[in-house]
Amino acid sequence: MAVEGSAFDTDGYPIVTAERGPIDNNASVTFRNVTAKLEYTPTERVNTFLRLGHFSEDRVNGKVGEVNDTRWTSVNGGVRIRMPDGSDLQSRVFVDRQQAHFNFLAVTNAAAARNIVRLATDQRVPTNGVGGMAQRTRVIGNSHVFSAGGDGRWVKGESREDAYVAAVPTVIESDGVTQRAVLSVRRASGGAQQSQGVFLQDVFTPLSKLVLTLNARVDHWRNYDGHNIETTVATGLPTVNDKPSIPDKTDTVVSPRIAALYHVSERVSIWGAANSGFRAPTLTELYRQFSVGAVTTRPNDQLGPERLKGGELRVKVLGERLAQPTGSRRAQPHLDDGELVAEVLARMRVGRGSHLRTLCNRIDWVNPATGPPRRPRQRADHVPRGTSQRPHPAIRT
Repeated sequence: MAVEGSAFDTDGYPIVTAERGPIDNNASVTFRNVTAKLEYTPTERVNTFLRLGHFSEDRVNGKVGEVNDTRWTSVNGGVRIRMPDGSDLQSRVFVDRQQAHFNFLAVTNAAAARNIVRLATDQRVPTNGVGGMAQRTRVIGNSHVFSAGGDGRWVKGESREDAYVAAVPTVIESDGVTQRAVLSVRRASGGAQQSQGVFLQDVFTPLSKLVLTLNARVDHWRNYDGHNIETTVATGLPTVNDKPSIPDKTDTVVSPRIAALYHVSERVSIWGAANSGFRAPTLTELYRQFSVGAVTTRPNDQLGPERLKGGELRVKVLGERLAQPTGSRRAQPHLDDGELVAEVLARMRVGRGSHLRTLCNRIDWVNPATGPPRRPRQRADHVPRGTSQRPHPAIRT
C-alpha cells in the first residue's frame, strides 16, 4: 500500500498593475491532493490494484470576491492476469465525481478608478462519470502479437448558472467596493454522453528487420438528456433561449492505423505511420452557454465529431556508445514499442523466452487513435472544461 500527497499555496501575483484600483487584489491558488494505492498479488499470474484520489483547489481571480473552487474524488481499480496459454488479460474500471463553483464579477467603471465591482454570474457544475475497459494480448506463432479489447464511458454534467444585474437604485455594500446585484435569470444546461469502443491490433514481423502494426477502432456514442432550462426570475416565465428538451444524437466513427518500423542497421531505423482519428463534441459544446466579459459563447447541439487524417515519418540514428548488442549488460537506450515487440519475437526465435514477460511489461498501452494518454490534471471531466475521451489501450509502435 502506498499513500502520497501534495499541497501548494501562494500569495498570488498582481495581474492588474497600471490601472490597479481598490477592487484589485492578487490572483492566487491553493490546492491539496492525496492519492492512496493498494496492490495485491495473490499468485504470480494475477495482479490487482485499487486507487483512491481526492483533489481540492481554491482560486482567487484577482478581484475582491471573485473566487473559484473545485472538489474532485476518484476511485479506480483493475486486474491483470497472465492466462495459461501465455496471453495477457487486463481489465479496469473507474468512477469520477466532481463539484466545481465559479463566480464572475463585472467592473462597473473599468475605464476610470476601478473601485466598484458587481456580481455578474454565479455558477455551480456537478459532474459524474463511470467507465471501464478490458483487453487481451497474445503472442501468436513466431511473428505476431495480437491485441483485442473494448471500453465504455458514461458522463453526465450540468451547469447551474445564476445571472445578476445591478440593483435599482444603486446600493454600495458595507465593504465600500461592491455594488448590490439582484438575480435576473436562472439557467440549468447540460446532458449525458454514453460511449463505447472496440479495437483490434496485430503487430507482426514479416522480415527480421521489419515490424508492421495494423490496428483499428470503432467508436459509437450517444448524447441524450440534453436541456437548457432558462427562466426569468422576475416573471417566472421561460426566456427565448429555453429548451427543456434537446433531441438525442448518435454517431459512429472508424479509426484505422498502419505503422512500420524498419531497422536499416543496429544504429539506424526508420519509422512511419498513417492514421485517422476523431474528437467527439463535449457536453459544453453541445449544451452549455457561458459568458466571459462581454463575449457570450452559445452551444450547438447539432455538432458532429471532428476528424483527423495524419501521418508521421522518423529516422533514428544511435551513437556508437548507445548501439550496444541486445544481450549487453550495459545501459541501453529507451526502445520504441515496435522495437520492443521486435526484440520479444527475436528472443522467442532463439529460445530466450524467459525474458518475454519482462519485455511485454515494458510496452506502453495507449490509444491507437489519439496517441499517448494525458495524465497531468487527474481530475474528472466537467462541463466548463469539456469532457475528454479517456485513453484506450493498445500497443504503440
